[in-house]
Amino acid sequence: MLNRLNLNSINSSKPPSSEINREHSNKRKKSAKNKGSQNGHTGYTLESIDSPDHIEVIEIERSKLPSARYRLVGYEKRQVIDIQFSRVVTEYQAQILEDQFGNRLVASFPEGITNPV
Repeated sequence: MLNRLNLNSINSSKPPSSEINREHSNKRKKSAKNKGSQNGHTGYTLESIDSPDHIEVIEIERSKLPSARYRLVGYEKRQVIDIQFSRVVTEYQAQILEDQFGNRLVASFPEGITNPV
């Protein structure tokens, strides 16, 4: 009975999460280095487009503003780039000819076109 009290996850099949006073294995010290890339690294990011396909103007709801005179000074711009894939289906139709005896001739499909779809 005394031997069972000394069982832990190291000397038995008991999982580590079941131990009450277990020490956490994550004892790494925090680094003094700053997060991110190395100094001098030129980053890459998407560039805004001069002529976007759609422009949506978001207006301020003036009924919620305190009463005063306001003038338009400009716009803060943000762009969202959506990539759209389109499906292009090319159907190849091989001509079938039949002679007076019932023999059929089928035109050859282009190379690599072997399956129906």
